[in-house]
Amino acid sequence: MELRERRKEIVKNTFVSVGYECDICGVTTDIVSLPDTWHELTHSHNGWGNDSCDSVETFHLCSPKCYIEQVKSSVKEVGNHQGAEIGEFTGEFIIELLKFFK
Repeated sequence: MELRERRKEIVKNTFVSVGYECDICGVTTDIVSLPDTWHELTHSHNGWGNDSCDSVETFHLCSPKCYIEQVKSSVKEVGNHQGAEIGEFTGEFIIELLKFFK
């Protein structure tokens, strides 16, 4: 008796970075690592409930102008929540810092 081999084709999809897009102005880059002139900003808060987990967002920003725009937007979204963090700073600190840019 001859044994027959059973085979099955398995296809695996892999997602890789092929560039970045600025979350404010939409400028794109084809560089696979974040360019030195760009910055990544994460905001979150640790207020009560599931929304604190949902509040963690990361943004890719291409310029100081876009960075400031995102910081202002992040203050509106999470700045007044308990334990708010925008970048590496507390929400209270960022609110005070933005007063210098008015």
